[in-house]
Amino acid sequence: SLVQNVGSGEVLASRLLTGADARYLAVISQQLGVNIHAFSERQGLIAPRNSRYTELERSHNELILTELDFASLPDEEPILKVMMVDEPEILAQAVSRLPAEVYQNYTVVQSTPYFLEFLHPQSNKGSGVAALAEHLALPAEAIICVGDAGNDAHMIAYAGLGVAMGNATDEIKAMADFVTHSNEDDGVAHVIERFILERRLSYRLCHEKGHLAVAFLALLFDDFDVTEAKAQELIIAVIFHRVLVPAQCCYLFFHRQVLP
Repeated sequence: SLVQNVGSGEVLASRLLTGADARYLAVISQQLGVNIHAFSERQGLIAPRNSRYTELERSHNELILTELDFASLPDEEPILKVMMVDEPEILAQAVSRLPAEVYQNYTVVQSTPYFLEFLHPQSNKGSGVAALAEHLALPAEAIICVGDAGNDAHMIAYAGLGVAMGNATDEIKAMADFVTHSNEDDGVAHVIERFILERRLSYRLCHEKGHLAVAFLALLFDDFDVTEAKAQELIIAVIFHRVLVPAQCCYLFFHRQVLP
């Protein structure tokens, strides 16, 4: 995988396969009777032939396909990922017959019923997001990741808030912290509104109404759904029960960037 600043061209993280890996997986694909294609860093989309699902990949992403025999790839050819692609029932049979060593040597994820992806063993969406978060000096707790398929599992597990789309697989829904609407019902927009925009709005309302103590508690306890009635209750609790606030929490209050 490759994590890159598309503006500057700076590479933040790079864990790639090689031409030797592509040749090895091509031999296995022939043994299993499934089609294959790959993404070369230098040549783009490459495949021995333009099968139905290679054409789907090409046309959907508006790519140029280079047809070539994988046996001709040099060892040092940088490969982002290799994919076995075929009809769902054919690919499912192939998955059940994959040699155990393949799972030991590669990250293997299924993004759709007709796409099976092979990546560098230390490469997945989770490690990619982690590399970006490290570059931006953000903790995992500050990250929201949204996904719908097996190739999203690593980043959903990594994120402070892992979200499954309403149309996600059962496996992804089971591991997620929250299930949003489907892609047909603006699921990602719902996540942004609920967990980012609404929380910032609630903080602003507390602050604008003079409820600084409640705005503080909202930040401290991540409770941003604060109504005016609840604000009054919490202020009374602060006054009459003499809630003590540690110095490190005061630091969080004054330095945590909640508003844009």
